Amino acid sequence: MIEENIDLYNKWAHTSNNHIWIEVYPSGNVYQTEEASMNASHYISYPDKEVQSILEIADCTYCDCDACASYNQAHDDDIEDQDFEKHWGYAKADVSEDFVEHLKDCEYYDYDMVERALEAYDDIPFGYFDDEAE
Repeated sequence: MIEENIDLYNKWAHTSNNHIWIEVYPSGNVYQTEEASMNASHYISYPDKEVQSILEIADCTYCDCDACASYNQAHDDDIEDQDFEKHWGYAKADVSEDFVEHLKDCEYYDYDMVERALEAYDDIPFGYFDDEAE
């Protein structure tokens, strides 16, 4: 699921105003989940057993990283080309129309989402899944 959506998840990581994450249930089913608040939690058995979150994609906060700032300024007609180039060190024309490509160019693209999710999946506490045994 992550591999199929990695470009979208990278975009959302910088542009979403919602909390978006991937969670896993005791059945092993994995879902993408979205809430408007960072305080949202999903439970199997409230309040004792929370659904396991294995990957946070977006955390509802405004992103002002260099990739976002330069992309926005490159597409702002009120910013002069020479001012942009002086500030960023490259021309407005060099900025891709594709935001995901710009994230890659600026080295802000997260290639490790799958690996981080698998590590989190492997770290689910013993006893989380019904079929686990000692």
